[in-house]
Amino acid sequence: MSNNKNSLGGVVLIAILILIFLVVIITPVILFLGYVYYEYFVWKKKKTLSGSPSDFWLDEVEKIRFKKELVQLVEAENMLKNAYSEANAAGISKNKDGTYSKRSHLGKKVSSIIRNYNSKKNCLRRSINEMVLKPERSWSDFNSLVIKSRSFLWSLIIWFCSLLIYGNLIGRESLYEIILPYLGLVVNIFRETENQLPSVEGGFVMILIVTAISIASYFLLLKFLKYPAIKYSPIPPRVSVENIDMY
Repeated sequence: MSNNKNSLGGVVLIAILILIFLVVIITPVILFLGYVYYEYFVWKKKKTLSGSPSDFWLDEVEKIRFKKELVQLVEAENMLKNAYSEANAAGISKNKDGTYSKRSHLGKKVSSIIRNYNSKKNCLRRSINEMVLKPERSWSDFNSLVIKSRSFLWSLIIWFCSLLIYGNLIGRESLYEIILPYLGLVVNIFRETENQLPSVEGGFVMILIVTAISIASYFLLLKFLKYPAIKYSPIPPRVSVENIDMY
């Protein structure tokens, strides 16, 4: 039983070491590819921006729809108001759930109007609210792309700078000596023993620490970078009757 536990513990330890080894190797590659991926979409969107709130504003079709649905919402609310007034004036009784009794012809008519126009009002409110928030949400989506792009870029820069600083601290005199531990980890996997790059004392520990710093930097940047997209376009206001045609 003890031998089985030791064997299992050994397998787990090896698996953890392999995972750490892989993370150490691919971290700078992932940081670079992540930056290229998100920066492409940022670059693509930046070409369409003018630096004004109109960048993410409703288009002409959406503006017409917004105005039309506002009118329809007012009509639906007026129909509901009239239906409630008519029911109250006629003294139609209410059920326990607050709905009007359908025992009379007028009760059935009022209940039908209230049901239909309540449904219409709710649909219109959802649709209008989506358009009210659309410019802000579109800008937020773009801002999220910029945050991710900048987080990958700065984490990659931090990875390289940390490597240089740590290498100097432990006495590495040239750029080659500083980068050699990482090159050795990547290249030696595919080389025969006699052709492998020389190992550097403390090299793996150095790369491990640099990797941890860059990964931590990435998540910290994601958290603390707030509105970098303002550099390219301002945050648009929420759509309203007053500003619908301003942009």
